[in-house]
Amino acid sequence: MTEDITRIDNADSRVVYEGAWTPMTGDDVVTAWNKTLSVTRGMGNSASISFTGNKIAVYGTLSNVLSHKSKFNVDSLPPTTVTFTASPDTNLSTTGRALFYQSPSLPYGKHALTMTSTQDMNWMVLDYFEVTTDAQSTVNSTSPIVTGATTRSSRPGAPVGLVGATLAGLLVVLLLAGAVTFIIRRRRRIAKESTLPQHAQSIPVFLPRVSTGFSDTSSMYSK
Repeated sequence: MTEDITRIDNADSRVVYEGAWTPMTGDDVVTAWNKTLSVTRGMGNSASISFTGNKIAVYGTLSNVLSHKSKFNVDSLPPTTVTFTASPDTNLSTTGRALFYQSPSLPYGKHALTMTSTQDMNWMVLDYFEVTTDAQSTVNSTSPIVTGATTRSSRPGAPVGLVGATLAGLLVVLLLAGAVTFIIRRRRRIAKESTLPQHAQSIPVFLPRVSTGFSDTSSMYSK
């Protein structure tokens, strides 16, 4: 499997230091990558970095005079403690570019590593980190994910504009038919009402009072 390795120097701005760390100079940095080293001797001092990949390794300079003990945490995995014993028999005072820690394989993505000194008067010298990424992991992460497909009928359908025009024309015809029907019914009603007989009005008759010239006959015969 093809792997891509990215090296990150100890002086990179992505490295976050906690506690007292000092840049090293002189002959100590001759064999260091980019000619830079960071050293700490206090217990609890740490260096952290966030990275994107599948695993990470930490390299530094080992002292052949002083021991080295540190703890490494990756994400929420159990910590790993590493101890290096001084080797005074060697002719060299230090050993450069030594592997301090190698993480297990991780799912491709963003991760965080913290390196912590766990011993007082510890001589812990950081040189660089190496982030390894599986080439196949990056291909899979950039491939589009198809969650579903939309199926459309292959049969030709009527254009949307034509359907809309047809519906509008049908609506106009219905409105005109309704208006004509209303007018016809109205005219028939008016014609029917005009043929009905009008009710005759009663005319009062005033009869004149006619005098007969006779008085009350009953009174005449009674005399």
